[in-house]
Amino acid sequence: MDRDRINLSLRAEPPYGHVAQVATGSLCERLRWKRKAVNDMRLAIDEATIMLLGPTPAKGRLNIEITTEDRTVTITMRATGQRTVVPTARVDRFNKIVSPLVDSAKLDAKGHTVSLVRAG
Repeated sequence: MDRDRINLSLRAEPPYGHVAQVATGSLCERLRWKRKAVNDMRLAIDEATIMLLGPTPAKGRLNIEITTEDRTVTITMRATGQRTVVPTARVDRFNKIVSPLVDSAKLDAKGHTVSLVRAG
């Protein structure tokens, strides 16, 4: 059983979400995922970043843990320093876009945390 773990702590600004996309994409490619699955996971990370940080993120960190077990990737993203609960409209948008892309998407809007799981 192969396992990997990558931990990132980035500035809580939307452009830094791209770092998580690159890291996850590279890891999924190493696991020999199909191109569509890799792109779906990258899009899910992008949507999670948008949902967690919103249009005007507060100062803080975007902490990301990416783990693998066999060909399954789990990503946990947590935004620190955010002052309010994520608005319902952003949560609804996230759920609508991300649900078809991953096997599991869990959101704690109050705690500013998202967990994404997908098998390759």
